[in-house]
Amino acid sequence: MSSTQRESSRIAALDVADAVASGRLGIIEGCRSLSTLAHDLVPDWRVDEDFVVFGAVNSETDALPTGTARQYWDSAALSREDVNIERAEALYREQVVSACRNVIKRFKDAHF
Repeated sequence: MSSTQRESSRIAALDVADAVASGRLGIIEGCRSLSTLAHDLVPDWRVDEDFVVFGAVNSETDALPTGTARQYWDSAALSREDVNIERAEALYREQVVSACRNVIKRFKDAHF
């Protein structure tokens, strides 16, 4: 992987982490993005104290519709799943926001 790609992933991770921490992006959608970026940023996300949180939430909520996937769901089914999304986001919010703040601190001034 090139240093340009790693730098691009670092900037994307900072943007996502900031959006989640400030409430502009949902917990689940943010975790999905950050868990995808983990492979470019840390040696092993499964043992990284922050990225393991994103991966765990992503895994636990992978069936819930977020982002552009929502446009393909039936409105009644989407309404039912929205209850589960709200419940999951409330459950994971504190831990995820804390991990996002850590990512911001860790990668803000790092350059690859």
